[in-house]
Amino acid sequence: MGLISVSRRRVGGFSKGMTQRLGIALAILGRPEFLVLDEPTSGLDPLGAIEMRKLFLRLNEDFKMTILFSSHIISEVEKISHRVGILANRSLARILTKHEWTGGQTLESLFIAAIASIDQSHV
Repeated sequence: MGLISVSRRRVGGFSKGMTQRLGIALAILGRPEFLVLDEPTSGLDPLGAIEMRKLFLRLNEDFKMTILFSSHIISEVEKISHRVGILANRSLARILTKHEWTGGQTLESLFIAAIASIDQSHV
């Protein structure tokens, strides 16, 4: 997790990115079958975000760990997700598969269309 060099430091002195790494390390320590993460790359620098994406993909592929995460950063979601659920107005607006956003439309455009359809149904 890239924390060996700070292993003797107090957690209270960690940066947001270091705290994020520690939280993820603790979450995967027991190799759970199902992992829930909220904004897992928040506070990480670009290289740290890349490392975390690789880790999540490896956990899913090698250990068959299901990872559910929430994020407002669509580009992060696109890079590591197989399926995406779009929530709007406390409802599940749409479920998408990677094939849908790699087959010509971007995840962002599909997200906007899903949100627009929810907004139209509440008019």
